[in-house]
Amino acid sequence: MTHYDDDVLILYTLEPTYVPDQADLESHLRKCNDCDRRLQAIREMDRSFAAGDTWQSVDERIRPEVHLAQFRELSSRYRSEDEEARQLLAPCLSDPVRFIWENVPPKKRYRTAGCVRLLCMESNKACETNPLHARNLADVAVTIAETLSADAYGEHIVQQLHANAQCELANALRYLGEFRAAHDSLDRARRAFQKSLAPAIDCARIDYIRATILWKQQNWADGLPLIQKTADVFLRHRNLSRYNDAKTIEGGMLFDQHRFSEALVNFKTVYDSIDSQNEPPMAARAAGNIANCYLELGDTGSAGTYFLISLQLWEALGFATETARVRWSIGCMALAAGNLREAIRRLRASKVQFEALHMFHEVALITLDLMDALLASGESEEVRELSTLVVKHVRESSTITGALTAAAFVREAAALGRLTRTTVQIARRYLSGVHENPALIFCPPRIDPPI
Repeated sequence: MTHYDDDVLILYTLEPTYVPDQADLESHLRKCNDCDRRLQAIREMDRSFAAGDTWQSVDERIRPEVHLAQFRELSSRYRSEDEEARQLLAPCLSDPVRFIWENVPPKKRYRTAGCVRLLCMESNKACETNPLHARNLADVAVTIAETLSADAYGEHIVQQLHANAQCELANALRYLGEFRAAHDSLDRARRAFQKSLAPAIDCARIDYIRATILWKQQNWADGLPLIQKTADVFLRHRNLSRYNDAKTIEGGMLFDQHRFSEALVNFKTVYDSIDSQNEPPMAARAAGNIANCYLELGDTGSAGTYFLISLQLWEALGFATETARVRWSIGCMALAAGNLREAIRRLRASKVQFEALHMFHEVALITLDLMDALLASGESEEVRELSTLVVKHVRESSTITGALTAAAFVREAAALGRLTRTTVQIARRYLSGVHENPALIFCPPRIDPPI
């Protein structure tokens, strides 16, 4: 049985309607002696605080009305700082070059908590589209946080701002593949959170980011138990959204270890907990993950069902990139099912879609999938031309040298007339992995020259 933490019970004691899942909590309390006992202890403490003689010797400065006035003043100040930060930074936030030229850190007008909060928020949003800009935004947030005065904001607030900025910097570094630097930022964030007396859920956020980095590094031994522990913390705090995120990462780790049945259980747990009407992106992503598990397990019927659900949700949302990814997966499903003509048709269409989106890393992978399908169908004449295109698309994607080595290896094998489906699949797995983990080394299989 999962128990409620003291923070939720205190909130329920102060004002029951403030608890989002009040009915669930009350049902739980009727069944759980432990939570009910802690609730009674909290209520007893609350009664003692309410007694007049408890507070007779308390100094005038800590009267509730004084604290309330201070809180209102602080809240007003935060709103004012946030608005000022947006006015100052708005012209350069979406322009990476202008942001660099603005040279924010030395200028005193930017040294506010509002600027740190805004930079952290914008860094988080930029990670998917421009991770280099996201890193620059977070790096400046860290620099500003280090200049803030504890006298002006309070030591705990300053440390929390610094910790949040370090978390966003680590997140951006993760997208850039700078894993060692990301781990260092997370270490600094944890130290700052400890000084700020942050709750367990803040520290769990650090562990969540670290676990995703360990996943990219293929460090399953450390990453898997860490993300499982993090998921448990989110569940205890009834933060279902973050819990689902953690379970998705756990499923991804299991999937990458070819533990497809276990990954499927994780992804179904997430999918079953989601209201697809209110959270369509998460539902679409979970359905796609389930479909990929079924595909690897050889159940193409179930895979097709969930791919269709995912496709319909992404299309309804108007997400062109995600829609194209699912259509690509359906082409791969046709290949796995042995429906080669359908696979070739769908993979050609996906290649055109991703070329239009200028997503050339994906184009290179689709080209290899198409080559695999053509080799399986005995249509090898086009394969040599496509092998040359793989090198072109890898260059267009600005990928690192290892990926170019793998692409050149495929082209050479095709030129020798020794390209096989196994060779294509080895190169495809490497190109897929090196995009996430630039430290991977390509180890080509032996290709005998023609006799």
